[in-house]
Amino acid sequence: MKKSKNSSKKRDFAFLLYPESVNPNWKQILSDLKIPVFYILHDKDTIIDEKTGEISPKKPHYHVMLMFDNPRAESTAKNVCIQCGGNGHLEELITRRGYARYLTHIDDTKKYQYSSNEVVCLGGADYNSSSMTITDIKNAEDDILIDVINYCKSMNIVAYCQLIDYCIENKREWLSFLRSPSGRIVRDYIKSHYWYNS
Repeated sequence: MKKSKNSSKKRDFAFLLYPESVNPNWKQILSDLKIPVFYILHDKDTIIDEKTGEISPKKPHYHVMLMFDNPRAESTAKNVCIQCGGNGHLEELITRRGYARYLTHIDDTKKYQYSSNEVVCLGGADYNSSSMTITDIKNAEDDILIDVINYCKSMNIVAYCQLIDYCIENKREWLSFLRSPSGRIVRDYIKSHYWYNS
């Protein structure tokens, strides 16, 4: 049996809530979902009248973003929206990262720039990592690589196990980097550094 378009499933959903119509328990409803959620109040947005050029404030509203671990039917997200006091309309998300960045208008300098600190994170969600661009991610990985290589040089690490032992005891944040494909660069560096200096 073919699934209709309405029965398609997604992991990520977003919707709007207006402060004057929210359920008094809406924040608890989101927290009880036990999934990653972002929300932010947009209360400084403006509208420009194209005819007159007049700028007027936009009605304050919350953007809410739900991020399920597994694909869910749209009806699941609509029910959450309605329980929170929304109208059940879901916003279209092209990408998780793109919508996360939209929450602060980071890519649209014509709009008010909200601080990342204004984004409320629930269910283990991490706004900063979710909103990083590919370039940001690569730069962060490069910074870790440089730190690891500098440590290996300064401590004259000659065996990969020495580095792993150090990470387990002192630098657990390096372990996920070393497990990634980029970790091979470190193993190759340690070998070549040992051969070069032998």
